[in-house]
Amino acid sequence: MTEWTQWHCIDATGHGRWQTRSILSPGANQVKVADIDGDGALEVVIAAIDGHVIVRRGIDGESLWDFYAGDEITCVAPASGAAPANGLAAGSYNGYLYRLDRAGVLQWYTYLEEEIRCLTRIGAGWIAGTAAGLVFSIDEHGEIVDILNLGAPVCRMVLVGSSDGERGMVAAVENGQIFAFAV
Repeated sequence: MTEWTQWHCIDATGHGRWQTRSILSPGANQVKVADIDGDGALEVVIAAIDGHVIVRRGIDGESLWDFYAGDEITCVAPASGAAPANGLAAGSYNGYLYRLDRAGVLQWYTYLEEEIRCLTRIGAGWIAGTAAGLVFSIDEHGEIVDILNLGAPVCRMVLVGSSDGERGMVAAVENGQIFAFAV
C-alpha cells in the first residue's frame, strides 16, 4: 500500500498517531471528530468516496465499525449527546440520508432525490442541504418535516446561537447568496 492511499492521523505535535484507508478508494469527502459511541472518548468519522462510513477510535485508530452504503458518502453529522442520541447521520451523492446508531447499525434511511451536500444535527432531527438548492428538515424517525428552496446549490450550513438562547442556521449557496433563518 502506498502512502497516498492512506489517511494519517497526526497529533498536535505533528507526529503520526495512526493511519487507515477505505476498502476501495483513497478519497474522503469529509472527516469529523465526535463521541459516536457514547464512551466519552472521541472517534474519527470518515465519509468515503467509495460508499463507506468509517469510524475509528481517535486515540489509536482501532476500527470500531464500517458501514457500506453502496453510494458515495458526501457528508456526515454526529449525533452527540446522551444515549440513544449517539451515532450519526450520513448523506450520499444519490440523495439518501442514512441514520446509523452508535454501533453502525442502520436505523432508517430516507430519499431526498438530490446529492446531499451538507448535513447538521438540530434538536432530535437533522437539516440537509442539497445540490438542487433545497434544505430539508428531517425528524428523528427519518420523516421529512419541511422543505425550503434556496434557489441554488447549497454549499455550507452552520448552526448559530446567541447569548440569549436563540438558535438559527446560516446557509451559503453557489450563487454567492447567504441565508439566515430561525430553527
